[in-house]
Amino acid sequence: MALRVPVAEEALDRAVTLEKEGYDYFFQASQQTDNELAKRTFQALAARHAGHAGQIGRIRRIAAGKEPPQPRSVSPPRSMFDEIMRKLEQSGAPTAADLAALQEALTYAAKLRDVYAHLAGTSPSGWEHSLYDMLTREEDALKLTLADTLDYLRSNFQLSDLSKEE
Repeated sequence: MALRVPVAEEALDRAVTLEKEGYDYFFQASQQTDNELAKRTFQALAARHAGHAGQIGRIRRIAAGKEPPQPRSVSPPRSMFDEIMRKLEQSGAPTAADLAALQEALTYAAKLRDVYAHLAGTSPSGWEHSLYDMLTREEDALKLTLADTLDYLRSNFQLSDLSKEE
């Protein structure tokens, strides 16, 4: 089946817009947190969304050449947190605001994942379904990274005083 370029451009534009919004969200979050682990997690997630936008640009170039795009495979979900922890020398205790920002980011990532899952389920073509399915799985991996960060901070620091503030 030939790839209809106008339909492909709409799908790719939608995906690029969502990825840019994700980048903006996580970049802003990285600027607003004081905890080093939370900051690096948000920076890594912002970079991942920027990378997704780049991948989609590559797919757009393939689509313009009328070749069906081949989405790349998703990295293992736990590897991003492990990579952040290897690069991190030390992280101080989180503030209540840091924990709230991570929890809010988890909600954001879950909503973005649901948008991608919906788009995958309603996609008219196989390649479009594959694109949105790949992005759904990527968001699952990013959610796990956020959850790992939140769990690590909650389990490695005394948070009894913070829980009253939340």
